[in-house]
Amino acid sequence: MGVFGLLSLVFCLAFAEEIPLPEQEVRSFSFTGYAKDGKREWELKGAEATLEGDIATFKHPRLEASGETTFTVTSERGTYNRKTAQAHLKEKVLAETDDGATLRTESLDWHGDTRKVSTEDEVVIQKGNILSKGKGAEAHPDLKKLELKEEVEVEMGPNIEITSKGPMELDYTKNIAVFREEVKVTDQEGELLADRMDVTFDPETNEAREIIATGNVRIKRGENISYSEKAIYDAGKRKVTLTGKPKLLIKSKEDPLAADPFFGGSQ
Repeated sequence: MGVFGLLSLVFCLAFAEEIPLPEQEVRSFSFTGYAKDGKREWELKGAEATLEGDIATFKHPRLEASGETTFTVTSERGTYNRKTAQAHLKEKVLAETDDGATLRTESLDWHGDTRKVSTEDEVVIQKGNILSKGKGAEAHPDLKKLELKEEVEVEMGPNIEITSKGPMELDYTKNIAVFREEVKVTDQEGELLADRMDVTFDPETNEAREIIATGNVRIKRGENISYSEKAIYDAGKRKVTLTGKPKLLIKSKEDPLAADPFFGGSQ
């Protein structure tokens, strides 16, 4: 073969590599993930799918993951990347476990390699008497371990509401929730604020048992405001124990806490 013939062949091969693969339309599809022992761990199904390269785009996806509990996710639309084993489900996303937990959001990412779900959208999670809301979340598929990233609101039982600006980590296996950054507990008698709160709850009723508040602790009961380095709140007895140089103040216009937005003041 001459030099010109060789150059012509190289040019044809290079040109052929740039030709995009055509889209493939299929009525339905399913992708399955397996454990090292060959046991099926999860399966993703969809309808009216379009497959282009490694990316599948589809309608009415259904993801089912098996473990100690069965985790099922449905939505209106979704995509799946065969190379990374990640699915992106969107529009009216509903995740459910067979032991009664639910997660609702507008988009949810499934990470097949780590078997976790995550979202950057607002999310609502209900498990027993604990209702959790926030923006941005990451969770295990059984919803027993989860983290809400910001703008957290949690209702524990009928009388306690906890909010925080920062993240909240909730572990149902240890019956504890950890809140960080501008944390506030509200009950029928007043408000408790701190930089961090560790909340233990009853595994049967999911109601708060004890709250340990640390860092810039402030408590409002009626017109009385107190603060300390640490506070322990017994939810059953509705009793607060202050430690670390506690002080009690009467709220007034001269009191710097009167301007605290958490107590209804203005900055």
